[in-house]
Amino acid sequence: MNFKDLPTPHNLTEAVGILANRMKESEVKALLNIHPDVLHFGIGTAIRNAWGLWGNSVLARWFNSKGIWHADDMSAIILESLKRELGNKPIDLDAQIKYYLEWWKKNKPQGKYGV
Repeated sequence: MNFKDLPTPHNLTEAVGILANRMKESEVKALLNIHPDVLHFGIGTAIRNAWGLWGNSVLARWFNSKGIWHADDMSAIILESLKRELGNKPIDLDAQIKYYLEWWKKNKPQGKYGV
């Protein structure tokens, strides 16, 4: 999939729809069975870069409005939601957001650059 040609979504529903509509059947099968680390550093990186999740893109601002500020968390939610959608499971966005908010509460970096 060429991420440079993808339109920038305005929210999670659009992001999942764009990806799902552009995926080949073989890509869907692979996505449903791939290890999360491979997703994070492969397709996750492509999503973060193409959709401006490290910056002030409309999609990043949508996530910010939900309390999600880190681009890694944004791409993880997008990919988990896509996997759930393709696997006919509920996306359960509230639970996904809660997971990351709780993680940051427990692992809040100390000082500048987390040190």
